[in-house]
Amino acid sequence: MGKIKGCFIDQQPNFYKDVFVGEQKIARIHALSRADQGAIEEYGIKKQLKGNELIIDINSINTENMTVYRSLIGADEAGWEFDKEVTFNNVCDLDKTNFDAIKKAVSELAEQNKVTDAISKN
Repeated sequence: MGKIKGCFIDQQPNFYKDVFVGEQKIARIHALSRADQGAIEEYGIKKQLKGNELIIDINSINTENMTVYRSLIGADEAGWEFDKEVTFNNVCDLDKTNFDAIKKAVSELAEQNKVTDAISKN
């Protein structure tokens, strides 16, 4: 029996996306896996049970920072072109232009993968 191929996120055609500000390439991100999404949720969303009530506290800044960070780590070709190492703290220190460009690219890549997944199911 042959091995099934193409079932993993890193085997998809839209796994990587180059990020540009103007003509300058600043980063290469990767599509977020379920493990990435879990880390983002764990860092940015706090859940607490008080009596019979579930209290959910969403820190949108932490969620955005972790989303950008996770898109830049954990895949061979992902990273950025800046002169500092990709760390969570350095992601948090990016200027608005570069941070927003990467954040937008993450959203675009996620949307591309939803469309590709929907097409492949039809």
